[in-house]
Amino acid sequence: MLGVRDLRRVAWRRLSAPQHYIGYVTITDDVIRLSGREEPTGIDVALSIPCAAVRHTHIGTLPEEQLAGESTLVLDVADGVPIVVRPIGIGELQLESLARKLRAVVVTPPGDRVRSRSARPQPALKGRASA
Repeated sequence: MLGVRDLRRVAWRRLSAPQHYIGYVTITDDVIRLSGREEPTGIDVALSIPCAAVRHTHIGTLPEEQLAGESTLVLDVADGVPIVVRPIGIGELQLESLARKLRAVVVTPPGDRVRSRSARPQPALKGRASA
């Protein structure tokens, strides 16, 4: 696959859905593709999300954002139903790694950015008019 930035094994679900899927996330420059199987029923699903449709991401620590009691990466998508994703692997390092990969392809509008506590405001450039 040309243009694949990352491919890894994950568990994922829509935040509003009780069932989760075990499968893969494929990240390209344009699309985040989730595929998986719901083990109890054997149902296979695939979901392709344009990167531009993801408003922002954050680490989900609230009980409803967790999968099997573990933190997830929450994708806040344009249709309003977030998706939670948890890498299958050991430790929080896998989660942070996935978060970095997704943030590299998600284009967040300036008004929707979540500023980290350590972020400092950028000084205005002299000589340029502001709108």
